[in-house]
Amino acid sequence: MQTARFNDMISCGCWIKVILDTNPYLRKVYIIGAKEESINAIPSQYRNRVKFYNETELFQEDRRNQFILENTDHPLYISIDKDILNATSAITNWDQGSLSLENLEKLLILILTKTRVIGVDVCGEYSEPANVFSAKRASFINSNTNKRLLTLVLSLKNMIHI
Repeated sequence: MQTARFNDMISCGCWIKVILDTNPYLRKVYIIGAKEESINAIPSQYRNRVKFYNETELFQEDRRNQFILENTDHPLYISIDKDILNATSAITNWDQGSLSLENLEKLLILILTKTRVIGVDVCGEYSEPANVFSAKRASFINSNTNKRLLTLVLSLKNMIHI
Protein backbone atom coordinates (compact mmCIF):
# COMPACT_ATOMS: atom_id res chain seq x y z
CA MET A 1 0.00 0.00 0.00
CA GLN A 2 3.00 2.28 -0.39
CA THR A 3 3.54 4.88 -3.08
CA ALA A 4 5.97 3.81 -5.80
CA ARG A 5 9.48 4.97 -4.95
CA PHE A 6 10.76 5.31 -8.51
CA ASN A 7 8.27 6.99 -10.86
CA ASP A 8 5.84 4.34 -12.03
CA MET A 9 7.88 1.26 -11.11
CA ILE A 10 5.62 -1.33 -9.50
CA SER A 11 7.22 -3.16 -6.59
CA CYS A 12 6.26 -5.47 -3.77
CA GLY A 13 5.57 -2.42 -1.59
CA CYS A 14 3.14 -0.65 -3.91
CA TRP A 15 1.44 -3.17 -6.21
CA ILE A 16 -1.71 -3.50 -4.09
CA LYS A 17 -2.20 0.27 -4.08
CA VAL A 18 -1.57 0.41 -7.84
CA ILE A 19 -4.13 -2.32 -8.57
CA LEU A 20 -6.71 -0.71 -6.26
CA ASP A 21 -6.19 2.60 -8.08
CA THR A 22 -6.27 1.22 -11.63
CA ASN A 23 -8.40 -1.92 -11.80
CA PRO A 24 -12.15 -1.18 -11.76
CA TYR A 25 -12.93 -4.91 -11.49
CA LEU A 26 -11.12 -5.41 -8.20
CA ARG A 27 -13.73 -5.54 -5.46
CA LYS A 28 -11.71 -6.20 -2.31
CA VAL A 29 -8.22 -7.10 -1.13
CA TYR A 30 -7.80 -9.49 1.78
CA ILE A 31 -4.47 -9.36 3.55
CA ILE A 32 -3.53 -12.14 5.93
CA GLY A 33 -0.74 -11.66 8.42
CA ALA A 34 -0.01 -7.94 8.18
CA LYS A 35 1.51 -6.32 11.22
CA GLU A 36 -0.64 -3.87 13.21
CA GLU A 37 1.48 -0.83 12.28
CA SER A 38 1.03 -1.64 8.57
CA ILE A 39 -2.73 -1.97 9.01
CA ASN A 40 -2.91 1.38 10.82
CA ALA A 41 -0.94 3.06 8.03
CA ILE A 42 -3.54 2.27 5.33
CA PRO A 43 -4.96 5.54 3.96
CA SER A 44 -8.65 6.03 4.73
CA GLN A 45 -9.74 5.98 1.06
CA TYR A 46 -8.74 2.28 0.87
CA ARG A 47 -10.17 1.03 4.15
CA ASN A 48 -13.50 -0.10 2.67
CA ARG A 49 -11.69 -2.14 -0.02
CA VAL A 50 -9.00 -3.78 2.12
CA LYS A 51 -9.74 -6.28 4.86
CA PHE A 52 -7.17 -7.73 7.24
CA TYR A 53 -6.87 -11.03 9.07
CA ASN A 54 -4.09 -11.84 11.50
CA GLU A 55 -2.17 -15.07 10.96
CA THR A 56 -4.49 -17.17 13.13
CA GLU A 57 -7.95 -15.71 12.47
CA LEU A 58 -8.77 -17.89 9.48
CA PHE A 59 -8.10 -20.97 11.61
CA GLN A 60 -11.05 -19.97 13.79
CA GLU A 61 -14.21 -21.57 12.42
CA ASP A 62 -16.44 -18.49 12.60
CA ARG A 63 -13.87 -16.21 10.90
CA ARG A 64 -13.13 -18.88 8.28
CA ASN A 65 -16.84 -19.30 7.51
CA GLN A 66 -17.25 -15.51 7.28
CA PHE A 67 -14.34 -15.32 4.82
CA ILE A 68 -15.80 -18.10 2.64
CA LEU A 69 -19.28 -16.51 2.65
CA GLU A 70 -17.82 -13.13 1.67
CA ASN A 71 -16.05 -14.70 -1.29
CA THR A 72 -18.68 -16.77 -3.06
CA ASP A 73 -19.95 -14.07 -5.46
CA HIS A 74 -16.64 -13.05 -7.03
CA PRO A 75 -13.55 -14.99 -8.05
CA LEU A 76 -10.37 -14.70 -6.01
CA TYR A 77 -6.81 -14.20 -7.08
CA ILE A 78 -4.36 -15.42 -4.43
CA SER A 79 -0.94 -13.85 -4.05
CA ILE A 80 1.21 -15.58 -1.45
CA ASP A 81 4.13 -13.60 -0.09
CA LYS A 82 6.49 -15.93 1.71
CA ASP A 83 7.25 -13.30 4.34
CA ILE A 84 4.11 -14.49 6.14
CA LEU A 85 5.90 -17.79 6.81
CA ASN A 86 8.18 -18.70 9.71
CA ALA A 87 11.94 -19.09 9.19
CA THR A 88 11.64 -22.89 8.98
CA SER A 89 9.28 -22.58 6.00
CA ALA A 90 10.85 -19.65 4.14
CA ILE A 91 13.77 -17.29 4.52
CA THR A 92 13.32 -13.61 3.76
CA ASN A 93 15.56 -10.68 4.39
CA TRP A 94 12.80 -8.33 5.55
CA ASP A 95 9.75 -9.02 7.75
CA GLN A 96 9.47 -12.66 8.77
CA GLY A 97 6.09 -14.03 9.79
CA SER A 98 5.25 -16.91 12.07
CA LEU A 99 2.84 -19.02 9.99
CA SER A 100 3.99 -22.57 9.30
CA LEU A 101 3.93 -23.94 5.77
CA GLU A 102 1.61 -26.71 6.97
CA ASN A 103 -0.94 -24.17 8.23
CA LEU A 104 -0.67 -22.18 5.01
CA GLU A 105 -1.34 -25.38 3.06
CA LYS A 106 -4.44 -26.11 5.17
CA LEU A 107 -5.70 -22.59 4.55
CA LEU A 108 -5.05 -22.86 0.81
CA ILE A 109 -6.91 -26.18 0.60
CA LEU A 110 -9.91 -24.54 2.24
CA ILE A 111 -9.85 -21.47 0.01
CA LEU A 112 -9.13 -23.38 -3.21
CA THR A 113 -11.94 -25.86 -2.65
CA LYS A 114 -14.60 -23.49 -1.25
CA THR A 115 -14.23 -20.37 -3.42
CA ARG A 116 -13.71 -19.57 -7.10
CA VAL A 117 -10.02 -18.98 -7.71
CA ILE A 118 -8.76 -17.53 -10.99
CA GLY A 119 -5.05 -17.55 -10.24
CA VAL A 120 -2.29 -17.99 -7.70
CA ASP A 121 1.21 -16.55 -7.47
CA VAL A 122 4.02 -16.95 -4.96
CA CYS A 123 6.51 -14.19 -4.24
CA GLY A 124 8.93 -13.19 -1.53
CA GLU A 125 12.25 -14.62 -2.61
CA TYR A 126 15.42 -13.86 -0.69
CA SER A 127 16.72 -10.88 -2.62
CA GLU A 128 19.79 -9.45 -0.98
CA PRO A 129 23.04 -11.37 -1.37
CA ALA A 130 24.39 -11.44 2.18
CA ASN A 131 26.90 -14.21 2.01
CA VAL A 132 27.01 -17.26 -0.22
CA PHE A 133 25.97 -19.67 2.52
CA SER A 134 22.96 -17.62 3.63
CA ALA A 135 21.81 -17.16 0.05
CA LYS A 136 22.21 -20.89 -0.75
CA ARG A 137 20.31 -21.90 2.40
CA ALA A 138 17.52 -19.40 1.65
CA SER A 139 17.33 -20.60 -1.95
CA PHE A 140 17.09 -24.24 -0.87
CA ILE A 141 14.35 -23.64 1.73
CA ASN A 142 12.36 -21.23 -0.46
CA SER A 143 12.59 -23.53 -3.50
CA ASN A 144 11.21 -26.40 -1.45
CA THR A 145 8.36 -24.20 -0.24
CA ASN A 146 7.62 -23.07 -3.81
CA LYS A 147 7.52 -26.70 -4.97
CA ARG A 148 5.19 -27.72 -2.16
CA LEU A 149 2.81 -24.84 -2.87
CA LEU A 150 2.82 -25.54 -6.61
CA THR A 151 2.25 -29.25 -6.03
CA LEU A 152 -0.66 -28.46 -3.70
CA VAL A 153 -2.35 -26.08 -6.15
CA LEU A 154 -1.89 -28.49 -9.06
CA SER A 155 -3.18 -31.44 -7.02
CA LEU A 156 -6.40 -29.51 -6.36
CA LYS A 157 -6.93 -28.19 -9.87
CA ASN A 158 -9.89 -30.52 -10.44
CA MET A 159 -11.51 -29.36 -7.20
CA ILE A 160 -10.93 -25.65 -7.72
CA HIS A 161 -14.14 -23.74 -8.39
CA ILE A 162 -13.39 -21.54 -11.39
